[in-house]
Amino acid sequence: MDIENASQPALASTPIFLSRRADLCGYTYAMLRTLEYACAWTVLTDDVPFKLALGNLIGGLGELIERVDTRLDALLIDGPRLLASPAYEAALESGMGSHSTEDRRVFLSATLSGVAIHMHAFVGETHKVGDAPTVRLLTESAMRIEALLGDFHSASSTVIARTFISPALAGALAYTGLESVPTLPDQPGRPAAWEFKDESVFRHTTLQTLLERGEHLERWLHEVGINIEINAVEVCARNVVDFRAMPLAFKVDMARQIWDETRHAAMMQEHLHTIGGEFGRYSYNDKVWRRYMLGVDLAERLAIEQIFQEGNALEANIPFSQALSRAGAMDLAEMLDYVNADEMRHAAYGNKWLKYLCAESGRDYMDVVRVAVAKLGMPLSPRGAVVPWLRQMADFPEEFITMMVGSGSKATEID
Repeated sequence: MDIENASQPALASTPIFLSRRADLCGYTYAMLRTLEYACAWTVLTDDVPFKLALGNLIGGLGELIERVDTRLDALLIDGPRLLASPAYEAALESGMGSHSTEDRRVFLSATLSGVAIHMHAFVGETHKVGDAPTVRLLTESAMRIEALLGDFHSASSTVIARTFISPALAGALAYTGLESVPTLPDQPGRPAAWEFKDESVFRHTTLQTLLERGEHLERWLHEVGINIEINAVEVCARNVVDFRAMPLAFKVDMARQIWDETRHAAMMQEHLHTIGGEFGRYSYNDKVWRRYMLGVDLAERLAIEQIFQEGNALEANIPFSQALSRAGAMDLAEMLDYVNADEMRHAAYGNKWLKYLCAESGRDYMDVVRVAVAKLGMPLSPRGAVVPWLRQMADFPEEFITMMVGSGSKATEID
């Protein structure tokens, strides 16, 4: 692509302006490609600490991509917004040869370090007044990348920054979604020493048994942390890799959810440690992943995970948090308050993007959800009562809420 000869708005006519704007397109491209690799490796790796580290990195990248893309709107972009020089994309292809945890850490760290270095150089060279919003954005973004990498790569790693090559310097390539990414497995990675059983490890029967903070709570934290939260991380990571033709905003939303689910798993793990437990002590299952994979396309997968599984959890989780609070288990209740706030947004992501897909294809939202959930062999409505205002906050269609209430799940209020 010839940047200088591309169709441009009248106000974007100087070569230096076009060059600076192309740099921003290149940063977005580099961060998206890094995010794609990180998502693929999140599913592939059997190293659980690395999986969680990737989740934190992906969340930060999603925020940065959104901010740079928003700045491109203000700079009158009217063509492709994800650009790379052929030489730079060729360098990124080297990530396909990264198979160990250490190699993957180094690849991601080297790529992002190079982007941060170029951002600092951009800030030193651009117009300090005219381009002040970009100066502030890139100063903050470079510092954010450096902070993310400080938490991400190991102290023993030797990282040489990968030189960022501006797409303004040579014929730029626009992102197609066909660039190389690692092939995903049928099942997400787990440590070889962990035992798989197609069953839950829950054993508690009452709230009181959890409050004793013994084996029952340990089993609950283990089940939720691994089989729900980490599986949800992997589901969203797969969405990014499998559905690359989706808008950039979809990938940003998935990156946000990956970070949320990562934090949930980390909180569960932290509480486990306080009572002498650890991930891997009990068996794991793949229920969430297996259900998600029954969807034949993104619409059905969103219907199964974000709309059905996370949507139905809304009514169950908030009363549970309230019960913990009334019982004096404030640390557990606080943890669930954060989880519940995030899950509301995740259900909203599912609704947002299923509505988008239905509008694009002419499919009916209700039909997609019914077909997808029927594959699970489960009733569409939650076991308890529906809370209409919760569903409205999560952007469920009124038709859907009315159907759920009319199907036998009474409408109720939460104290």
